[in-house]
Amino acid sequence: MTVYAEKEVVDDSIVDARTEVVLGEAQKVKPDVQVGDMVLVETTPADFGRVAAQTARQVIQQRIREAERSNQMQYFERQVGEIVSGLVQASNAQSATVGLDMKAEGILPNNQKIPGERLKLHDRIRAVVMEVKDGTRGPQIILSRAHRNFLRRLLENEVPEIYHGIVEIRAIAREPGARAKVAVSATQPGIDRSAPVLVSRVCVSKPSSRNCMTKRSTSSNGIKTPLLIFRKPSARRA
Repeated sequence: MTVYAEKEVVDDSIVDARTEVVLGEAQKVKPDVQVGDMVLVETTPADFGRVAAQTARQVIQQRIREAERSNQMQYFERQVGEIVSGLVQASNAQSATVGLDMKAEGILPNNQKIPGERLKLHDRIRAVVMEVKDGTRGPQIILSRAHRNFLRRLLENEVPEIYHGIVEIRAIAREPGARAKVAVSATQPGIDRSAPVLVSRVCVSKPSSRNCMTKRSTSSNGIKTPLLIFRKPSARRA
């Protein structure tokens, strides 16, 4: 194993041999190098044997893993409250493990799944990041598919009117796997607050018109606020 270090080229006076190299030595490696340039030179210690090489390799690998964990932690802390997608890697009676970006893993507890949902290996799913904690083996990323914010983020991603702020979500009531109610309002004059186009775009996974409908409700201040109601389709009668 050979060790190289990037050093600064200096004239004749070396202040720190660990970071500097004289011009004559540097020109043996790179003939056209100039004073002030950076050059890679071999710095293998004389007593650098097999054990020392193995120790150095382990230290370097450990530092790389620590840097990866730090980057994962910083990235997913910014994703709290946002939707992420990943592949189901494992599932048991307590939770499901989901492979995410940056080689990270998320935990989807059973109480955060949609009731009746059965996840299979390699299923691609979407979930909202609820919490990120620093663990000994990397960040612990807690996911949810049952929280009302999951539906909120889905609507924002799927419906341009909501994403651009033309239609605003006022409130969400949800029974995961059964039904959900979303109160919306328009932020610009002339926009139909009942937004029938909203319903047709949102019900992308279940396009049947039996799955969702619009209904107007009166709020406490007497202003009509549209409700979008999503229901799980009932089984067809024989």
